[in-house]
Amino acid sequence: MPSYAVQLMLSPVELGLFGKETIISKLLSALELVRFERCFLSVYGLDSDFVLELIKILKSHEVKVSLWTMVLADNPYSSSELFIPSNKFKNFKNLVSWKKMEEGGEQFSFSCPSHYLKDEKAVALSFDRARQLGVDSLFLDRIRYPAPSNGFEYFGSCRCSQCSGRYKEQYGKALPDMAENAALLAKDGAKGASLFMKECRDLIAFRNNTIYEICGIYRANAKKQGMEVGLDLFAPALSLLVAQDYKLLQGQCDFIKPMLYTKANAVAGLPLEFYVFVKNLTALEVPIKQALAFTSAISGLGKEELSKNMDNRTFEEALAGSEFIKAKSQCKKALQKYNNFLYAGIELVNHPAYETKISDRNCKNYLSSLSGENIAACWNLLHIPDKNLECMSMAEN
Repeated sequence: MPSYAVQLMLSPVELGLFGKETIISKLLSALELVRFERCFLSVYGLDSDFVLELIKILKSHEVKVSLWTMVLADNPYSSSELFIPSNKFKNFKNLVSWKKMEEGGEQFSFSCPSHYLKDEKAVALSFDRARQLGVDSLFLDRIRYPAPSNGFEYFGSCRCSQCSGRYKEQYGKALPDMAENAALLAKDGAKGASLFMKECRDLIAFRNNTIYEICGIYRANAKKQGMEVGLDLFAPALSLLVAQDYKLLQGQCDFIKPMLYTKANAVAGLPLEFYVFVKNLTALEVPIKQALAFTSAISGLGKEELSKNMDNRTFEEALAGSEFIKAKSQCKKALQKYNNFLYAGIELVNHPAYETKISDRNCKNYLSSLSGENIAACWNLLHIPDKNLECMSMAEN
């Protein structure tokens, strides 16, 4: 029988919008409709008494609670230096990023991964908070390099002296500029993608291994304290762009939730991330045909569906099912070890702050493409319509 999870994001913004009574009522109603086994709970800026009350409700319904923890961006505990992007594209005209990047209390301002490897205080404070609340695990989000939605100049490695030094120490050469390589080689379409993968092979490995090491720090601390660690990862099609190697990371966690958002025009949403990436390639004078072929080759998505997304800013819900199959194929070892290792994350929200309104029809299509699989209702229970929860309940039964 599939396992279901739910995300609940709370901050002073949600508290002011809904109020404590409505939040508790919504949570209780959801728990009556769907038999959730996990809850990924984000509670930055809230008093502990209210948070503990919510956790008590969840545990009374036998729900495992994970403290949803931001790592390399929007981490209130981190004092690491900020990510330094490529100077070549920092002020380039016509390049785009997500216009709502700083709305809703989320900045998506990334720390340097090399500095974070030494940020023991940030890791310790996260576990202190987890122990204080009595949760079962940490659920790590933004455990990655910046996404296309941050802007093309952020594609690649941080350009600081620590990142450059670590790369030269490991590979014996200067740190290449991944954004520059992509801009030049994308003009040759799929052939250019093959050259890109060859030219940036070491940098791709460097980025992937850096994220692996950061996850390893959390995993080691969790083991000492008898806790679990879960990861919130981009869909496999986007994993190369943000340095989230599923095959590597399966060994550094107890569960993973791939974000299979085919409708969300927000960070991590497949429509937004691929639209911005292709749009920026064309802004750099890569013909659209070649830009689509290049993106298709490095993502595994079809050129036609990428092209349709440029016009409609959406993908079919069935893509969630095919991306989940990819995730499963890359996590075979962990799936043999853990019963509920993967949760297919689907955005079921009707969110006023973002261009994301999931109808009950969208929900049914999602659930059909993921029939029999573990599912996580994303990305905030407070904005999930009751009809979508009812759809989940029907699929469960």
